[in-house]
Amino acid sequence: MLKKKNLEAAGGAESGAAALADIMATLSTGMDVYPLALGALVDAPAEWNFYKPLPEGKFLELVDSIASAGLITPLLVWEREPGVYTILSGHNRARALALLFEKTGDARYLTVHCLIKRAAELTPEDAQALLIDANWCQRTLSPSERAKSIVRKYALAGRGARGGGRTYDVIAQQYDLHATQVYQYMQLAQLESAWLARLDAGALSVKAAVHLAKMSAATRGTSPSTA
Repeated sequence: MLKKKNLEAAGGAESGAAALADIMATLSTGMDVYPLALGALVDAPAEWNFYKPLPEGKFLELVDSIASAGLITPLLVWEREPGVYTILSGHNRARALALLFEKTGDARYLTVHCLIKRAAELTPEDAQALLIDANWCQRTLSPSERAKSIVRKYALAGRGARGGGRTYDVIAQQYDLHATQVYQYMQLAQLESAWLARLDAGALSVKAAVHLAKMSAATRGTSPSTA
């Protein structure tokens, strides 16, 4: 079960590392860590990885951490094509290693330790779901990013797939949320970008944003499950 996020909070920063360790332990069952060339790694498609890069201050902290202690947590990658590895977890770590090599010329930063999922082990939908799960666990997401995560998970589950039960309940169980929270996140995702920006900036409360989303959906005659 993934780490619970309160709908009213950015949430999770204090326990993000522990949550990421938990998910990596689950994902890596039966997997080995391999050293890969940094140049063999490619970013996940933009439509999958809609998450913002770390803010500059946090990114520089990551760079300093890797410089002083090395790469503690391996990246999770998918060998979608032979010899080409799509990053599912670790985009910021890969960027930090590239910057360290650029600044120091130290070749050790060109080798990245990774957990590898082979091409046949995942469908594109599975890979995208893993990317979303990793970001949900390890990042302090903005309200709009959390809403987009839930909507994308809902769409993937709808094409999908495994297990029974109502989709809202399945996602709620995975993310340790209530089904009503899942529903509210999906409502928030329908807001116009200007309102989402105000929500992320703290100029609009979650309660008010959900109310606006309901009004907007009623005006359009849509619902979160059909948007």
